[in-house]
Amino acid sequence: MKKALKKEKLGVYYYEGEKKVIGIHNRLSGDVGELSGNVSGIYGDVSGLYGNVSRLSGNVSRLSGNVGELSGDVGELSGNVSGIYGDVSGISGNVSGISGNIDLCEITEKEREKGIKIEDLITN
Repeated sequence: MKKALKKEKLGVYYYEGEKKVIGIHNRLSGDVGELSGNVSGIYGDVSGLYGNVSRLSGNVSRLSGNVGELSGDVGELSGNVSGIYGDVSGISGNVSGISGNIDLCEITEKEREKGIKIEDLITN
């Protein structure tokens, strides 16, 4: 009789000593350019990450931090980005599924009615 294969549940984890911990380490940093998949279960500060996020998908509502070093197409991402900040000039894609609080940009009601370019909100 052939041995049946068992499909492992995919997820993000790391080890602390011998113990396997589900989730992302609170000091994660580095190039995310080779990562792909659904990031819906990921949470925490993304300030130390850099690279292309085009192959990522899912809900980013539980992420926070500076995304100034990230680039790529965010068309497959969704969620509330109120806790995320930084220069987003390298990020592109359909953001219709992304929401957030832009009150810190101090846009007046008159400017809202007229419309404003995202590039005008980015400071160097």
